[in-house]
Amino acid sequence: MQVSGAVMALQTFGRGVSVPLHAHDGRDGEHARNVREGSYGSTRGSVMQTKPQGFSRVGHPPIRLKKCQKTVILPLLLLNACLGKCIRPGRRLHDAGSGISMEVFQRKNYLFIAIWIVIIQSIGLTAEQIPVRHIEGVTLGFLVLRNSDGEALAYGDWKQVVKADGLVVDDLRFRFKDGSFYEEITKFTQRGRFRLVSDEVEQKGPSFKQESQSWIDVRTGTITVRTSENGEEKTTTNHLDLPDDTANGLLFVLLKNVDPSALETTVSFVAASTKPRVVKWNISPGQEKTVKVGLIEHKAQHYVVKTKIEGAAGAIAPLVGKQPPDIHVWLVKSEAPTFLEFEGPLSQDNPVWRIELTAPEPDSQDVR
Repeated sequence: MQVSGAVMALQTFGRGVSVPLHAHDGRDGEHARNVREGSYGSTRGSVMQTKPQGFSRVGHPPIRLKKCQKTVILPLLLLNACLGKCIRPGRRLHDAGSGISMEVFQRKNYLFIAIWIVIIQSIGLTAEQIPVRHIEGVTLGFLVLRNSDGEALAYGDWKQVVKADGLVVDDLRFRFKDGSFYEEITKFTQRGRFRLVSDEVEQKGPSFKQESQSWIDVRTGTITVRTSENGEEKTTTNHLDLPDDTANGLLFVLLKNVDPSALETTVSFVAASTKPRVVKWNISPGQEKTVKVGLIEHKAQHYVVKTKIEGAAGAIAPLVGKQPPDIHVWLVKSEAPTFLEFEGPLSQDNPVWRIELTAPEPDSQDVR
């Protein structure tokens, strides 16, 4: 009976239906009677259907598993069912020499299940591609970049076009008062989900610690970085298996499509350098604020983006001052979410700058 129950659970999970998970107590007769009488919900063929309410009849909240979680829990369900088939309360394990009672076995089994639950929860936090809620199109916006004191350091624009084949091209650039220059060209698709195709960044001039150019080709996993120091150029090329949710150059686009009710959304980011690595961006909603345009008020949604470096490097980074600062972005909250403000570094090893919207001044002779 337990094996058939596990098969029913597998079929149910395979169809994406939420079902409550119950620890086996060995009472096969009562379990079968509950299934026949509908205590666990109605049955259709060999698939259990649960009640639509937030809680099942037995008082446990249903658990909906993601696809990646099913690959972990389904083998566990079969193992638990098969072990329970062979062992009953009051009986010894088949290995007579072990001397382990069912009570001891159950304690160990529960510990095993608890460990796997932790693993499943961690799998649920893996990065995922963000679905397209707002289609990107033709855009041109004017921007100003300021330091922490509010002084304008550079002016630029953000241009977006869509090619005939559906490829979207973003071009973000700034020209600094000291002659420095920054530009990022990002190409991506938006067929159901946003997917990065390539990202190119160039920075040069005294506003940056190091002049560099970087190219990321997601399809091939090729990351090329060219640096210039003391008149000498150095080019390095590396290859990484880049995840589908790589978000370089897509932050402003993705935030318009993030679910603001989600506690946290995670995407991947490539730290392009001579020794590139893939890190995680953990995005969480912050406190809303009110902004005014003349007499009109708008709500602005705040997002906080924290960089998570995995492995030993992530543990050491805060200790040696290498933990990247948090990024803050504000969007106008409406049916047409629009970029409002950015606060953070443009690239690695750069100071925290602030980017805001501005308006052209065609008749003005001096720029404030």
